[in-house]
Amino acid sequence: MSFTQKENIKSCHRNDKAYLYALVELQEDSPYWGAIDHSDDKEYYLNNVISYIGETSNPYERYSQHKCPSKGEKGKKIGMVVFNRTSSHLPHAEIKAMESEAIFKYALAKGTPPWQKGAKTFSGA
Repeated sequence: MSFTQKENIKSCHRNDKAYLYALVELQEDSPYWGAIDHSDDKEYYLNNVISYIGETSNPYERYSQHKCPSKGEKGKKIGMVVFNRTSSHLPHAEIKAMESEAIFKYALAKGTPPWQKGAKTFSGA
């Protein structure tokens, strides 16, 4: 079953969960919606080659922001892998903590993810 970009974004609107995701570089241009995946591995970011760690309550909308034409060639060759989600009644605080911990663990193990601009400043997670 195929959905449009607008239908996918609308399906997650006002979601009460938040998701942790990684962006991965693909070898070739990806189909617009064909490059969002899910992994049950909660340490996917440590066990695979990734370029960015982020959080969102709407993976489809966030992926479309990463894929926008202003991103140039980078935006054409990225995929998103959702690998964790919040489970508490405080999803906003929980996802911020999960994102920060993931970026910290990744930085200790492998250095800063290449597209993680805020990781070396106090402007991001």
